[in-house]
Amino acid sequence: MFSPKLTKNNHFRYFYDDIPFSFRKAASQSFSTSHGRVSRSIKSWKQECLIAADEIHQSFSKPIQILFSGGLDSEVVVRSFVEAGITPEIYIIEFEDELNKHDIDYAKRACQSMGLSFNTLKLNLFNFWQGPVWDYARPVGVCSPQLAVILWAVNQLDGTVVLGAGDGYFRRDEGSNIFYDYESEISYSLYRWFVYKQKESVPAFFQYSSELMLSFCLDSKVLRFLRDGKSRGLLSSQRIKHELYSQHFELEFRVPQNGFEKVQVQDKNLRDEMLKSFPGSDQIYRVNAYRYIQSFGGDLPMDFDSYFVNFQNLQKP
Repeated sequence: MFSPKLTKNNHFRYFYDDIPFSFRKAASQSFSTSHGRVSRSIKSWKQECLIAADEIHQSFSKPIQILFSGGLDSEVVVRSFVEAGITPEIYIIEFEDELNKHDIDYAKRACQSMGLSFNTLKLNLFNFWQGPVWDYARPVGVCSPQLAVILWAVNQLDGTVVLGAGDGYFRRDEGSNIFYDYESEISYSLYRWFVYKQKESVPAFFQYSSELMLSFCLDSKVLRFLRDGKSRGLLSSQRIKHELYSQHFELEFRVPQNGFEKVQVQDKNLRDEMLKSFPGSDQIYRVNAYRYIQSFGGDLPMDFDSYFVNFQNLQKP
């Protein structure tokens, strides 16, 4: 079996029925993930981003190639490399008929502000979704038309591809004050594609090291969110993403978009068809946030428990 080089020391893994880096063969299979324990003291989230960028640059021999969508996550990835003194190759997916003009305009402006050149990958989205999309969906059970586009773009590149995925995501159920780390099987099609292609790259920058993952969890804004999220009426950490990211990096505020706003009907229809073709491939694996953060090991802040006093049961699975 191909042993992929996708994260630092392959610390991060996904499983089907406890078999790492495998593929779904039946709807009844269980999906889960695991991460390594930290091996040193944790620095700030930005410092860990820059450390990860440098370690990726040192660990992979091929040029660093980043897909820049114009969103917050991919911009942080680009800025992490630039601020670490590394000049990556930038690739921007450009849909015909200006379907994602809002996003790519921002991506191009951001590149110009950083003095970076960029390349465009042009795609007729409607033609792609009408047939070729299944060449990417079937091998790894992708049930997201949008992620299939990312896989297409990755397939055009021959370097060390770094994707702005794997960002920390905490969510609570409506009416509950207990937050969970949420891992969506759908997003792990990115990992599965690199395993399928036997290509060493970084499918999820924000999961590259356990230190980077834990530094996000221990950021003061994230801890306050976990403590006060319910009282603030917040269901997920997505609501504080710009606030969190912009305290570390210079980011222009923009209305959150993903480039697919104009094709929502087509996206839903194709997504439904994919879910029928790959039953069970939309599982969620979640872990109580308190237990999740503790599982990294390492030294936690002296006041760590105080952020979880509102949890009904700290050990609830």
